[in-house]
Amino acid sequence: MKAMEDHQNTVEVLFEEEEQLLNMHMAVIQENAELLTDEGRLLQAMQGESVVDDDVDRYASELDAILGRKLALIDQLQGKLGRFRESLRREEEQSMSISISN
Repeated sequence: MKAMEDHQNTVEVLFEEEEQLLNMHMAVIQENAELLTDEGRLLQAMQGESVVDDDVDRYASELDAILGRKLALIDQLQGKLGRFRESLRREEEQSMSISISN
């Protein structure tokens, strides 16, 4: 009986984590789209003939910030995905254990 209760709790947590993962994934896609637009503007600003040293410094600084944000987004999403996959693994183990004991 305890194993069934534990499994039910795990399934409930798994559904919550799945929803959180999907929401985070959508948010990351949206933010990446905004960052891509920013990158396009930044690149376009550097393609004129009137670019000066200050523009190059600003370009490098802004590109570094954009890339840092992208890396942070990917890291957060991978962390959430890793936790979700661990919950999936745990649920599968519990499910198999319950099947074997019945």
